[in-house]
Amino acid sequence: MPRSHRVGGGSGNVGVSCQHDRVTSYPGWPAPVRLLATAVDDAVTAAAAADQAGFADALHRLSRVEREPLAAVLGDLAAALLESTYPDGLDADDAGELLRRCTARFSWCTTLDEAALLQALAGTLGVSLEQDEAMLPAALPNGLLLVAELLAGRPVAPLLEVALRELQRRQTVELP
Repeated sequence: MPRSHRVGGGSGNVGVSCQHDRVTSYPGWPAPVRLLATAVDDAVTAAAAADQAGFADALHRLSRVEREPLAAVLGDLAAALLESTYPDGLDADDAGELLRRCTARFSWCTTLDEAALLQALAGTLGVSLEQDEAMLPAALPNGLLLVAELLAGRPVAPLLEVALRELQRRQTVELP
């Protein structure tokens, strides 16, 4: 894997100020990982606050992040949230209810797309849809909206740190 795709430790303790008058810090991570983490954090915070401008800004910053590690981190984050929210498993009724809640809660969002929201949920569950040949362009923002809904007011930082460590672990484990 190219070095730019790798997640590893760094020595900087960099805080990034965002529009929500808070400081999100992901110390110990290299700059590209801090960019990914702060943009994801800002995106779900903006989504929860129905802040279209903040959400758009975070999406713009995420456009500079490499897709493979971003997809892995968001997938792990959403999976962990689904497991904690639905400890007995997510059935079809639960999935429908979750999609309805997202659609209603994020109706303000210009990138809300029901097909992409379904694709993001299916991808998190490891289900491949027939039209899943290529990810819909709106899958990323809708995946972030899904995460914001599943957080239910909890801070994203602790779960995001876990997802970043899991990506780092996967990248350092040699396959047989």
